[in-house]
Amino acid sequence: MPGFEPPDFEPIDHAVYLGRERLGRYLQTAPKRFAAFDARDVLLGDFKKQKDACAAIANAHASGHR
Repeated sequence: MPGFEPPDFEPIDHAVYLGRERLGRYLQTAPKRFAAFDARDVLLGDFKKQKDACAAIANAHASGHR
């Protein structure tokens, strides 16, 4: 297809679990941008690093944001 350029990244949509409990998920929105969501899919924030998105999910779980 003329004019079509594939994205520079493979989007990631990854769920985060602790045992059988779903803590949340993160979604790669751009090459260096990640959106984090809690277990109810409430947006926790937009982050530059994947590990920061995961930390936001863990912190939300630890603070009882369920």
